[in-house]
Amino acid sequence: MKLLVADYDNTIELHYDFIDNITTLNRNIRAINKFIKKNLVCIATGRHFEAIHKTLLTNNINFNYLCANNGAELYDSNYNLLYCMPIEKKDLEILIKFEKKIFFRNPFNSNLVTSANLYFDNLKEFEQSKKYLKNHLTKSSVEYKYPKIKIINKKCNKLYTIMILQAFIKIDSRKIYTIGDDVNDIKMIKYYKGYSLVTAKKKVKKYASKIYEELYQLIEEIDD
Repeated sequence: MKLLVADYDNTIELHYDFIDNITTLNRNIRAINKFIKKNLVCIATGRHFEAIHKTLLTNNINFNYLCANNGAELYDSNYNLLYCMPIEKKDLEILIKFEKKIFFRNPFNSNLVTSANLYFDNLKEFEQSKKYLKNHLTKSSVEYKYPKIKIINKKCNKLYTIMILQAFIKIDSRKIYTIGDDVNDIKMIKYYKGYSLVTAKKKVKKYASKIYEELYQLIEEIDD
């Protein structure tokens, strides 16, 4: 039995103007749904639960495990929460002060807060808040991308959560195949000697043991 750990955006589903994204997605879905009959699949994404859950249902993508919110949450195929890394209480108290501007996200069927988004109408207010958060948040990883600021626990990353999953299902590292395209995939690609795509960011491809044009090609290669 093998475990495929695949990023979602621009790995399973591409979002480019120069590629037939729908055809590529359908090829990847067929490969995943065939692979999962004898093996395990984990979708590892930066998306929050609600967003990725809706997408997986719409596209009829089968999976055994779901690593969401950049590793802050791990679910099984029935959406039972297996692992969670919430925002630390001290940082949460700071974020609550933003009141109407902040939107907190919880894992499915949980009151814990695993991520928070701040939205701004003007750049000046965004920059002021950015400066404030840099000086006050100590336990969080913050992504500043106007008009939004996203906050998660700084301990969160896809690799750590996949290692927890590995211990849970008791599978050898040599049977784990990771693939992604963005910087949040680098750690799991490096650790498991994983893979990337030709469309991935250069800094990601630098760590890939092999580069594929599409995900389904990797799946066909390891599906024996």
